[in-house]
Amino acid sequence: MNVGLLNLLNGVLGSYTRKTGDNYAFHCPFCNHPKKKLEIHLVSHKWSCWVCSAKGRKLYTLFKRVNANQEQLQQLSQYVPKMVTPTKEERTNISLPKQFIPLWEERPKDFLWNTCVEYLQSRGVDMCDIQKYRLGYCEDGTYKDMIIFPNYNRYGQLNYFTTRSFLRNSSTKFRNPPHSKNVIGFELQVNWNLPVVIVESALDAITIGNNSIPLYGKIIPKRLKEKILTSDVSKLYVALDSDARNDAVEHCRYFMNSGIEVYLVDLPNGADPNSLGRKRIRELIDHSEMMVEDNLFELQIKSLL
Repeated sequence: MNVGLLNLLNGVLGSYTRKTGDNYAFHCPFCNHPKKKLEIHLVSHKWSCWVCSAKGRKLYTLFKRVNANQEQLQQLSQYVPKMVTPTKEERTNISLPKQFIPLWEERPKDFLWNTCVEYLQSRGVDMCDIQKYRLGYCEDGTYKDMIIFPNYNRYGQLNYFTTRSFLRNSSTKFRNPPHSKNVIGFELQVNWNLPVVIVESALDAITIGNNSIPLYGKIIPKRLKEKILTSDVSKLYVALDSDARNDAVEHCRYFMNSGIEVYLVDLPNGADPNSLGRKRIRELIDHSEMMVEDNLFELQIKSLL
């Protein structure tokens, strides 16, 4: 029994009653039922009310919802090793290239506009996707002949963008801005109450669609880690390219150790979500299995062989 954590919960929620195993009951601060109907599992940190159905998988979420003070949040971090306090939203001075041309504004007589749209269509991206993600391109400047994939935070503010050449014979496929990648990919389109899929590129995320987050690489940004750990994401799917299997396994282990339900999407060798296409990658996601420690060990052994 974690006496320190119990004392902290007592200070935040009031007196408690021990139930079966590691479950403890408190008065629910959301429905104010006269009996102690809010149960907390002291080991897994899951909590739920039997009356109003308020629930969560992290004590941090509960503490935030009841407006626990900063001192109580800091004390909680002593008992929940993987708990993190989200960093404040950073304001950026990032702007799109001045040569940016919106692709959703149709220019059927323009050769480069047509070339760009045809390229995207060949990668499974249609006009609805172009409008949803506000894609554009440049005809000259630093990002000449590049598609621009903007990244907006939850407030609709631009905080990053990535690029990709739409000319098939181009010697330079990517040219990204000199800005920090510590952002949440496509955050404006994410619903944190639903399962989340993490992928490598913007094209991969657009291919999968709903709640898919590009990492803009193989490493999970600190800001994204914090958001996943402090939100109520029910399931996390890891769908990195096949050549990033070791990175994917480590990401799975990190979030599993934090009590999150994780699924590793098994992509064929040489494939990425975009190359597989929307239908096939969604099938692989739907049929992926929840990871357990034995799965991770087996995958690590295979990677060594």
